[in-house]
Amino acid sequence: MSLGFKVDRYSVSYCLLVLLTGIAVSLLTPVLSLFLSDELGVSSFKVGVYFTCYACAGILVSQILAVISDRTGNRRIIVLISALMGFFAMILYSVSNSYEIIATLGVFMLSFITSITPQLFAAGREFCARTGREPVMFLQIMRIQFSLAWVMGPPLAFAFMGYFGFRKLFLLSSAVYFITFAAAFFLLPKGDSRDRSSIKGEKDRVFEKNVMLLFIACTLMWTSNTMYLIAMPQYVTHILRYSSELSGFMMGTAAFLEMPVMLVTGKFARRLGIRTFMILAASGGVLFYVTMLFVTSPFLLLAAQFFNAVYIGILAGIGMVYFQELLPSVPGEATTLFSNSAAVGGMAAGVTAGSIAALYGFDYVFTADLLLAAAAFVMLFFVRKV
Repeated sequence: MSLGFKVDRYSVSYCLLVLLTGIAVSLLTPVLSLFLSDELGVSSFKVGVYFTCYACAGILVSQILAVISDRTGNRRIIVLISALMGFFAMILYSVSNSYEIIATLGVFMLSFITSITPQLFAAGREFCARTGREPVMFLQIMRIQFSLAWVMGPPLAFAFMGYFGFRKLFLLSSAVYFITFAAAFFLLPKGDSRDRSSIKGEKDRVFEKNVMLLFIACTLMWTSNTMYLIAMPQYVTHILRYSSELSGFMMGTAAFLEMPVMLVTGKFARRLGIRTFMILAASGGVLFYVTMLFVTSPFLLLAAQFFNAVYIGILAGIGMVYFQELLPSVPGEATTLFSNSAAVGGMAAGVTAGSIAALYGFDYVFTADLLLAAAAFVMLFFVRKV
């Protein structure tokens, strides 16, 4: 299958930077809760406070930087500053034993890294506009790099932590952020990266009805996905009485299948319509959670990951493009809105999944997931077709 775009220095640069950013994040995120509880010895409540503060700070900082980048057009500076902040944050985490410092100064510095990926995708969109390329497939290829990073990063993080400890793992992450900074400095184009024709007209309204409906639908979808990831390992091991390895195989199977799903949707998105694919994604989520409610065989649980891959594979790539299509004059804000829908969904999922599991059991979380996916499915029909 033809990828549909020309491979050159800049297209490779954008993909490389997304891969590096994904690796840096995936080295840190899986071990953060263990670092706080095991290394710093803080309570579960303080761990929850940390993650809530981190999510809120990331949403606020990334949205502010998105507005600035859309006004100036210089996304390179935002990426450089954010990568440098990530570097210094990891240095701080590698030497500090104070929860208070890490939960304040550390969270502030780390919140900047949430801007890197949205800014790279916005720059990638503008790169396609300047060079006359079709953006959907190119952005899907970029998104696949992030998925690849998450295939490699967590196993490496746990293995490295097991041999060398948390502190040296954070130093490794700081090195990746420094490499990201250097790569962005030398590879990203300088100055205003915008397609001038896209900013001649009136600025798109972020709080327009269609944008808000899409934001809510994506938030519901991300919430259901995160609730599933929270509940599934507990459900598999404690309810179904299978080995915890099955949970890992289920996650790995879904991540592997997401990549061809992204390629196929990138190839046919323009022909069949972006909204059509988003509705297909939500229907995949509905089928997946119905399956999780009634299937108990390990083989069928693994086979059901195809529906999960359709759900998340399309949402992760086409969902971002949908925001950019609705807000063509502010791609930075559009892409950041999409990433923040995932952040808000993650915040909502922790509280919701924990409450449902405590009251009714982990298997009931899948019922809530089904309702959320069904609500998103209906809501997407009311978003403007593109």
